[in-house]
Amino acid sequence: MESCASFCSMTGYGEAYREECNYSVYVVIRTLNSKYLDLHLSLPNHWIKEELNIRKKLGERFHRGKVLFNVVCAAPIDKQMNSQYELLKGYSASLKKLSRDVELSFAELAPVFPLPQSMLEATLIRPGQNSEKEKACLFKTIDCAIEQCLESRKKEGLLLTAKIIEYWKSLQKKMSLIDDYMPLRRKRIKKKIEKKIEARENTIDLKPWQQEIFAFIEKIDIEEERVRLHSHLYYFGKVINQNNGIVGKKLAFLAQEINREINTLAAKAQDTHLQHWVVEMKEALEQIKEQLQNVI
Repeated sequence: MESCASFCSMTGYGEAYREECNYSVYVVIRTLNSKYLDLHLSLPNHWIKEELNIRKKLGERFHRGKVLFNVVCAAPIDKQMNSQYELLKGYSASLKKLSRDVELSFAELAPVFPLPQSMLEATLIRPGQNSEKEKACLFKTIDCAIEQCLESRKKEGLLLTAKIIEYWKSLQKKMSLIDDYMPLRRKRIKKKIEKKIEARENTIDLKPWQQEIFAFIEKIDIEEERVRLHSHLYYFGKVINQNNGIVGKKLAFLAQEINREINTLAAKAQDTHLQHWVVEMKEALEQIKEQLQNVI
């Protein structure tokens, strides 16, 4: 496993700002955990008609997770400030003239004639009528924000990959210990059966006794569970090496299958050493399942 594909995390953040032709766009994308692709868009009214195109673009790049998408469009900040400045300058001049006419101080008149919020809002320079240049500016900014968000997902995915591989190797190691321990376990089981035989040496009716022996052997036999666990762990490692990056659901399903076999192994163990290793395997598997909740 020295070289393996890295996963992508479902959590990420990206933002981008672009200013072209007296028009500015600010895009923020935040992604969170979710079983499916869940898009939440917040768009200015004049860009609502582009919602389907934006959803299509996001769907092509974000395959899974909750996506919070927000766009703010306006004229550049310096132009907004200039417009506000001219309004405040006129407001101040009018109050000063009125102050001289009615012989009241500026401070006394300001509370009586406050600057209406509607006037301030009216000075904001609104975006144009969705020109092709503005549309191009919008989608260029969206592309930049998407790339930044995907990059942050990849960076966090590297950490997830390292942790999952670490716990997967721990499971492999415990299975090797169990495999090495099996010959000794067989000897111990053989001794138990021999003791049962000695205890029933003078029994006339052997049929119930034979059924008891068969039931005991079946109860503690873990060969099938070992084979299936090896198979699941091998395939888990194979999926980790896939290069498409979208493996979260498949690995989660495999983790469920591994968990089922470990539980059966625990029920059949009847051995201190095996029970100890099974507990450690359960702990490692829980860590894997926790990390997989954030894998695409």
